[in-house]
Amino acid sequence: MWILRKPFLIARKDPGPGLGQFAAMNLSDVWRTALDLKKQYANEAASVASERAERSFAVGDMDGFRVWNRVQHAIVEIEREPKPHEVMH
Repeated sequence: MWILRKPFLIARKDPGPGLGQFAAMNLSDVWRTALDLKKQYANEAASVASERAERSFAVGDMDGFRVWNRVQHAIVEIEREPKPHEVMH
């Protein structure tokens, strides 16, 4: 059973098998994971997250798939060049 709490926070009562071993993954966890992958794999980080999403999907772990897909999108956002009118913090 899954419980929705805050945006991007999903807690699972019975973790079960699969590559989605995350009991809870909120938005800050997604970004932290993205930054960790970026440090570890540099320019290959998005590919690594995408591969993990594909493996999760292949074994039917849709929750793991969604998490790794979010991480992959966060990495793409980290790597994106800012537009001229955007302010970066």
